[in-house]
Amino acid sequence: VLCSAVFRKNPVVFIHGPTSYAGHLQFITDQFKQVGYTESELYGTTYGEKKDVFETTQPNLYCSYVKLQRDFIKAVAKYTQRPVDVLAFSVGAVIARKAILGGTCAESDENLGEPLTATVRNFISVGGPHHGRAACNNEGCDQLIGLWCHSKFIADLKDKLHYEGSRTISLWSSHDDYIGYKVCDGEPTAQIEQSDVALEIPDLSHQQLIWFITPLLIDLINGKNVTKEDAAKAAFKALLEFNKNPRPWPYSSRNF
Repeated sequence: VLCSAVFRKNPVVFIHGPTSYAGHLQFITDQFKQVGYTESELYGTTYGEKKDVFETTQPNLYCSYVKLQRDFIKAVAKYTQRPVDVLAFSVGAVIARKAILGGTCAESDENLGEPLTATVRNFISVGGPHHGRAACNNEGCDQLIGLWCHSKFIADLKDKLHYEGSRTISLWSSHDDYIGYKVCDGEPTAQIEQSDVALEIPDLSHQQLIWFITPLLIDLINGKNVTKEDAAKAAFKALLEFNKNPRPWPYSSRNF
């Protein structure tokens, strides 16, 4: 079957967080459409089971989640015949990195294959706990596939460098109330080593960071030079937007 869709932009693969699902990101994808993206350029699929934030204080990073996102990234790239932009939120960013890295699953001997680095143009992580999560500092999380900073899963991601794509971008908030700020090694947990762009967005909660900085993400995906001043302005606008519309459909204070 020949593909009849016309692709003017690189496709964007959206990867949600642990309490959400792909459809929740419509509030974000609608903003991409407003600047010229089409349905055929925006993709996402749901992994895991959507749960309340209070049930996912210690989420696990199952190989099945990784495999699903890995296969999906490969399928989108093959369908569109273009490198993809991966925009991953919260714990979804950690899952996405392993999906791209490949290699052996943390809880089994299954080998996922070689890295997908050449398949990804931009990898953007928004509030991803790449060095673990503050609530896991006392080894309260699974030591194989949990968000403890020394878990086998996390250690595997930190053992290699700059495999996420042609360009790696990390965004985080110093006021993140879900993943924390500096965890274990004293570095911001959401900062990926050797990021091409690393931006700290001031004053935002975890949910505000995810839901209200989409214009900044669009600029980054399209290669615009984004400064610390731009990040500060984005934070200010995000807080204004949150005060006007604290629960955009289908957002709730418990979804990210």
